[in-house]
Amino acid sequence: LSEEAKALNVLVELGGAQMYERVEGETAGAFTVTGGRKGPDYTYEEGVLTIISDTPITIANTEPNTATSDRIEVARDVAADITLAGVNIDVSSNSGTAAFKIASDSTGNVTITLADDSINTLKSGNNCAGLQKNGGEENIGKLTIQGGTNGTGKLIAEGGRQYGGAGIGGGDFGSGSNIHIKGGTLEATSNSQ
Repeated sequence: LSEEAKALNVLVELGGAQMYERVEGETAGAFTVTGGRKGPDYTYEEGVLTIISDTPITIANTEPNTATSDRIEVARDVAADITLAGVNIDVSSNSGTAAFKIASDSTGNVTITLADDSINTLKSGNNCAGLQKNGGEENIGKLTIQGGTNGTGKLIAEGGRQYGGAGIGGGDFGSGSNIHIKGGTLEATSNSQ
């Protein structure tokens, strides 16, 4: 991303006066993360960006046209607020690895917004859903996928090719429940054989 694309202009009002503060994105592996701080809001270790708080976070590939094997996870019971703004993850050759995974049986409500004009691709390995949300317990958290302001963001989610999972939902022998699609363009494919 260009330096301008890595920055976010935030409107701050102080005593009636308005001014803009430039907030830079931080690099975490192959991703640029805007919003939140490394440590209290997210971690990055061994190729995994893990969301650990409800602070709104925007994630984009630093090189959106190049797929990465880095992946995204939401920790158990975290009510995450994530905007995908050009994520391109391909772990289809890594069996048992999900491109984007919400911890199994998590009670946290997760909202994923597809940034306007962005294309977000999630390709998972065998036994996993493209965007994986396993769990069917009574108090299971809700996953909401929505479009941005104009609803022009797109999500392409592919489950693993052999013994696969859903495009969006449960992995192999997993159940995905409490999933709500409110907008954006989605292509979800299960490649199970």
